[in-house]
Amino acid sequence: MPDTAEELEALASKYAGDMNKAVRRVIASVGKPRMEKSVKLLESELAEVMGRAHMAGRVSVLRTVASAAPGVLAAKGIPKTAVAVTRMSTRELLRRVPMVAESAMDVTRLIEQGAFTAARASTQSIVQRVQLVIADSLEQGQPTPDTSALLADTEAWSRAYSENVVRTTQSRAYDDGAVTMTSNPAVRVVVPAFRFDATRDSNVRPNHWAAHGFIAAVDSPEWLRRGLIPPLGFQCRCVRSFVTRSKLKRMGLIDKNGRVITHRPRSINAAGPDQGFTQ
Repeated sequence: MPDTAEELEALASKYAGDMNKAVRRVIASVGKPRMEKSVKLLESELAEVMGRAHMAGRVSVLRTVASAAPGVLAAKGIPKTAVAVTRMSTRELLRRVPMVAESAMDVTRLIEQGAFTAARASTQSIVQRVQLVIADSLEQGQPTPDTSALLADTEAWSRAYSENVVRTTQSRAYDDGAVTMTSNPAVRVVVPAFRFDATRDSNVRPNHWAAHGFIAAVDSPEWLRRGLIPPLGFQCRCVRSFVTRSKLKRMGLIDKNGRVITHRPRSINAAGPDQGFTQ
């Protein structure tokens, strides 16, 4: 069964190339009549990324529940075997895991709104980059670059930017999907808490690592108050992993009333989103 970080990496690999194509279409259309059409295509690509990540977040919770307590979901027809989200079409995913489709219309509206906002923000960044390339050319006494020159000059930037957009938007959508699924009472019984997991390598940011190991109930206001809902910054690789009730009991993190006891690492007060990053 893939963990959250592995699943997000697989989704990022799947969509980064298509996102780059959408970004480059916008680059090629800046200042031209077809620009709005290119932006709409970018918006559609963002909606696809966010939609699949949201559903993947939902399914990941169900996998955890099916593994920890298969009887809880048996009546709903959820198999214990892991669902390979990245290998299925959206239609197949919804057919095989009907619980994922609950409140589908509400989710669709939220994703469309988020994709619209993200597409406009991305377009602004793209236009600024194109303007910078043009300004550099003029400063060097060169003519205004044509479309092919613009695409060549922005090739490395668009590839890196597209990956950044995919990873950042899918991280939030995946987390939103998981939170949505844990609102189901049958699921909440088995998975009542999240654990904040940062990536253990030399690239992890100190303020992200400071929250590593933080555990709280899925609906604890402390997640929002401390700004610990991923992503905490651009290209953030942090995730909120699921902690089952049985594991919490073994850790001594369930009180006598059955409520989750919050676990805070010593460094928690140094944790939070990157400066200037809007969650």
